[in-house]
Amino acid sequence: MGPPAIEVLASAHLTDVIVVGRGDSVLGVSVVGALVVHGHMPILVVPGDDTNYDPSGPAMIAWNGSSEAANAIRCGLPLLRAASDVHIVAIEEESRGFPAADVATYLSRHGVHAEVHERSAEPSVEEALKDAALELGASTIIMGGYGHSRMQELVLGGVTRAMLQGCPIPLLLSH
Repeated sequence: MGPPAIEVLASAHLTDVIVVGRGDSVLGVSVVGALVVHGHMPILVVPGDDTNYDPSGPAMIAWNGSSEAANAIRCGLPLLRAASDVHIVAIEEESRGFPAADVATYLSRHGVHAEVHERSAEPSVEEALKDAALELGASTIIMGGYGHSRMQELVLGGVTRAMLQGCPIPLLLSH
């Protein structure tokens, strides 16, 4: 009856996670983006028609030191506890001063053992993340979403939008 994201969020007050298909259209990415930015729960974005999502497979955390990435980790703790392996991938160029080793310490306090991987942003942050996820066999990528202003995202694009448009692995996003 109204905008899709608003209608979904209006029905999701006590929802632990919203699961959506990524879709391949700009409209699909826009709806998912609105869910991530305006929702107060994590959004699990499953690409295409993938029906083989395995929450017990290896999980990868895309770490850049942002409050959005930290929030995604807190929201993703149940998935991280269920994962067979947990990998924290920090892209050198993106770090904002909170080291990935501290994330591993935080997770260990919650019973999650994680391995830290440092990567360069070559050829781009999103490509480095996708390559790392494929190399690590990740079944889920947990990452913060839309950490920049709307204008910056609109003009320059952004890692979140690029991952939504072309990542073959399910994404758990939180803002």
